[in-house]
This record gives sequence, structure tokens and C-alpha cells, in this order.
Amino acid sequence: MTCEEAAVRLECSPSKISRVETGRVGIHPRDVRDLLELYGADEEQCAALLAIAREARERGWWHSFFGVLPKLYLTFIGLEAEAARVRTYEPQLVPGLLQTEAYARALRRREPLRREPEETESFIAARMARQSHLTRAEPLHLWAILDEAVIRRTVGGNDVTRDQLRHILDVSLLPHVTVQVIPFTAGAHPAMEGPFTILEFPDPEDPQLVYLENLSSSIYLEQEKEIAWYGLVFDHALRAALSPEDSRKLIMEAVIGLE
Repeated sequence: MTCEEAAVRLECSPSKISRVETGRVGIHPRDVRDLLELYGADEEQCAALLAIAREARERGWWHSFFGVLPKLYLTFIGLEAEAARVRTYEPQLVPGLLQTEAYARALRRREPLRREPEETESFIAARMARQSHLTRAEPLHLWAILDEAVIRRTVGGNDVTRDQLRHILDVSLLPHVTVQVIPFTAGAHPAMEGPFTILEFPDPEDPQLVYLENLSSSIYLEQEKEIAWYGLVFDHALRAALSPEDSRKLIMEAVIGLE
């Protein structure tokens, strides 16, 4: 059975199956059970392997959200936690790694996308916990390109938006974080088709991934041609963007406009 076939059963990316098989990441006991059933293991094998999975596995913080948040989103959080570098482009909203709690809450209150209170609280908690990747001992390197619409759109009112922009300015001072803005005056550019995130991992033999998210689902692109294409699009978007220094000036102008 191929990684792709197993991934369909687990509703995850083939690269996750590959990383589990090569011992690069742990695996949740629920996924172990599903795979054992898929592979036709007998009851004795299942019991032994599930016990090992429960006892030996070092759990990531995000596993406390299993059953509450979408599985594909939790898969992304796990992959992001493993990544050494993330390059992301956002045309409409602040990337999750840079959001304030108030901004994230305002996004969750959008109609008709309102969620149940329990799901909203779990989502907010997970989003805030993700940001620890930027302050860990070996921090995640983040390179975010934002369309100017991101910093001009008022979300949750002037106060929430102003605090959010100030937060971006603060985080952008970290040596491993780069934030650049594509101004409206740049005109058309290749990244306008939609948001995307490129994840790179510490092991050079571990292939990069491209993560795409929409209203109802999310997908991972793993083919070399696809990854190369999005890398090229990111590079072209970078050429259209202001320098980090000029981007900070533009964000500060937006902050002053909200005061």
C-alpha cells in the first residue's frame, strides 16, 4: 500500500505517513489504530503496538485539541512545529503566527462563519500556542509577505486593528522574522491568486510542502514542480514588496491613521 493510499484513510498528507514510517515524527494512538485496521493487523498486534504508541510517544501540545479542531488543521500545526522556516503570503488577513487574540476572535465572529463557543475557544488557544514557535530555543524563521489590504482592512474595530498592527511591528523586530508589504501601487503581481504557505524542514532530505487553505478544506502540495512553482511566485511577490524598513513605515502610517 502506498503512502498516498494510507493518507487517504487518515485524511492527512502522504508526507505525514512518510515521516511516521521513517521515524521523523511521532504518531497519535488513534492514527496507529486506524493504520493497523487498514493494514489488517490482528488483535494481539494491535494491542501491543497501541500500548507502545501511548507509552513511548512524546505528545505535542496540539494533540490536546484532537476531536475539537479539524484534523487537517491539526496536521498543519504539527508540521509547522517541525518546520525550520515558513514563507507565507497573505492577501486579506494577518497570518496566524502574527495575530493577536483580539484580532483572531474578531475573525471568528464573521457571519456566516460563526462557530460554537467551545470550538472558538479551542481555535484561539491553538492559534496563540502556535506563536511559541517564534520564541522557542531554536525559533521558527518566518518570512511573511502581506498585501497592503491586510494592514488597511479594519477587523474588530479601530482599537483591535491598531493593536494588531503594532504587534506586527513588534514581532518584525525579531532577527528571525521578516515582514514585507506589497503596496497597492505595485499593481498586479503573481501571488494575487490567493494565500499560500511554504514549509521547510531542518533535514535537507525532508521535502518542502506547500499548504493551501480555503473555506471548507485544505490541501498539501508535495510534487517538486508544484513546490518550485510556489517558490518562484513567492520570489516574484518579494520583488513587488517594499523593503522590511519601508514596510514598517507603511504599517506605522496605518497605525497613525487609526488613532
